[in-house]
Amino acid sequence: YQGIQRYQCKKCSHFFSDKPRKFNYQDKSKAIDMYLNNVGIRKTARFMGCSPSLILRWIKHFSQSAKQASQNGKQTKADII
Repeated sequence: YQGIQRYQCKKCSHFFSDKPRKFNYQDKSKAIDMYLNNVGIRKTARFMGCSPSLILRWIKHFSQSAKQASQNGKQTKADII
């Protein structure tokens, strides 16, 4: 698709590619840290070079993972992100 090799999972028919992600886990962790240190969503988005809605999705995913990890007894941030 548009010059990028795509693959399809035989079990669930999900399409994916081997294209590297634009934001790695360290970038996401930095954005979460900025949010937890009271930096605004829009300012964090400008700093990271993405949209505010993407930052909000990362925060929502982080909060759901943290809630689930606390219920399972995990306490480390690396397990959550």
